[in-house]
Formats: sequence, structure tokens, C-alpha cells
Amino acid sequence: MDEGKYLGNVATGDGETKYNTDKRIQAIRESYYALQCFWSGEDVKLNIKVNTFTGMIYSTALSGMEAEVMGRQELITIDKEIIRLARKVLAGRACEKSNEGRTCKAWTNERVRKEMRIGTIGSELARRRVKWFKTMLANPDDNIMLRAALRGELHKEEGKELS
Repeated sequence: MDEGKYLGNVATGDGETKYNTDKRIQAIRESYYALQCFWSGEDVKLNIKVNTFTGMIYSTALSGMEAEVMGRQELITIDKEIIRLARKVLAGRACEKSNEGRTCKAWTNERVRKEMRIGTIGSELARRRVKWFKTMLANPDDNIMLRAALRGELHKEEGKELS
């Protein structure tokens, strides 16, 4: 891979995160539509599509977000896009057919998430952040500078320079 895309936080003068959210949604859509033929392929089993969606699209949505501070509305906006694309992957399966198959009642977002084996962006971020924090606590010597930044203090050991 010759290039990558930075999806992390970008500071704006007014402190808004809309730019970050828009950029992330654009990356999610690019990832999805790059595989358009795959999603529409009728010979591809649903479980393969679900695993690919989780690995490519859902992961793109979450990429680098562990350290970002996003508001509830931004997380909801990203969740809505994930659900919209997940429904496309399910291609007509995301509904309950009734009245001899002539009508279809759409599944709830929770049912779509269950079928796709994904959680909300907020819940997955919370899980990842706890995992990261546990790793940091389990390896305190590997995280001296970060712990100092979080606590607001930096201690110098006797006879050693800080680097």
C-alpha cells in the first residue's frame, strides 16, 4: 500500500467535529462502493458479506476513533450511515414479509445490527477504550509519558534525563 488515509481528529478553530464526521462518512462510503460488485453478487454467501462488511466498512468507521472526542450526534450520524449500508448488504432480507409476501415491514436497527454482528459505534468505542486502558495499566513502564500527560505531572528519576 503506497498511501493511507488519516481519519483522526482534525482541529478546527471553532472546535466543531462536523468536518471529522463528514470525512469519516466519506471514507465509509468509499470503502463500501469500492466493493459494489461484491455486495451485489448473488453467488456470495451472506456470512461472507457480513464478515467482509465488519472487516472493511465497520472497521473504517472505527479507525482511529479511540482517541477522538465525538459528541453523541456525531456518533449517531456515523451509526446511521453504517445501518444504511448494512441494509444494502442484506439486500431485501432486512424485513419481515407479510400479506403473502406482498408487503414488507423493515427490521429495527437493532435487528439489522444483530444480523450483521455489529454494535453501535459508541458501544464498540467504549469496549475498545476499556481494552486499551487495561493494556496501559498492565504495562505501566511502556506508558510513562502517556500516564504523565494524563495525570499532568512528569517525574524525573535520579540521575536520568527525560527523553
